[in-house]
Amino acid sequence: MKREALNYSLIGAFVLAVSFGVLAFLGAITGRAGPTDHYYVFYDNVSRLLIGATVTYEGYRIGQVSEITPDAPGGDTRYRVRLDIQQGWRVASDAIAKIQATGLISAVAIDISAGRSARYLIAGDTINSEEQADMFALLSDVAGEVRALSENGLMPVLVNLDERISELSEFRQEEVSPFLKRLDQSLNGTLLPRTNELLENLRSVSSNLRGLSGPDNTEKLNSFLTHIDNAAIQLSDLITRIDGTRKQMGTVLENLDELMDGERASVSATFEHAETSMRALEDAMATVNAHLDTILENTESASRHFGEFARAVRNDPSRIVRRSNVPEVQ
Repeated sequence: MKREALNYSLIGAFVLAVSFGVLAFLGAITGRAGPTDHYYVFYDNVSRLLIGATVTYEGYRIGQVSEITPDAPGGDTRYRVRLDIQQGWRVASDAIAKIQATGLISAVAIDISAGRSARYLIAGDTINSEEQADMFALLSDVAGEVRALSENGLMPVLVNLDERISELSEFRQEEVSPFLKRLDQSLNGTLLPRTNELLENLRSVSSNLRGLSGPDNTEKLNSFLTHIDNAAIQLSDLITRIDGTRKQMGTVLENLDELMDGERASVSATFEHAETSMRALEDAMATVNAHLDTILENTESASRHFGEFARAVRNDPSRIVRRSNVPEVQ
């Protein structure tokens, strides 16, 4: 009997110890451990807020909700929430207590912002409050907007797209075949032959250009250009000599004017100068005649070349663009 009583005593002591431990643990996790100061907060809506809800200060747990009481001083119902906060915890006068939830289905809590005021509340004061955002109302509003967008924006587009797809599905092959046939006829009957003709013309032009740039034609062109250059040089020389003659004739006229105004003694000298000028003029004219023969000879040679070239072109116009076998006229 004594052993059984001892066993029961030990079991009872163990149960009491576990009970006290559980109570202490519950007190610790609910914030009831140690003395507290109470503050009040007023809200218009305390949805999902329960007694025992956690109170945090910038996220740090400092107490819990101990009481929620309806209050209707002016006819509009408000709710006074009592907060039990660790004793000695300083709350700024401009701090704001806001109901917030970490998730859609998680329990709500009251978080107190730090504030910036240097004045602090005392136990029993009221903390400024901020109403919680109704997540379900926000979701309902978003759902309404999505529904309006679907009905007024997406549905007309989908209906229009469905109509266009239906029209395309009704476009039969018999209606496409004539179009494809006409397109094939245009490509094979008109465009391709004209393309081949254009390519042949390009080949012909290229061959003609190669023939025109042959050695014989190049030599003839160079010879013609050389004769033209020589003629231009000789004409320039002739113009220079004529200009000198003009200056000499001016001198002669000046001397004649002096002769008419001067004494008879200078007449003989003037005639001598005139004879000298005439001899110089004769020499100049002789030089001109000598060079004129050369110019006429070159011009006659060029005329023969042009005559031969014109006859060859009249007899065979294609000789312009291909190599000629007719020997040059000497």
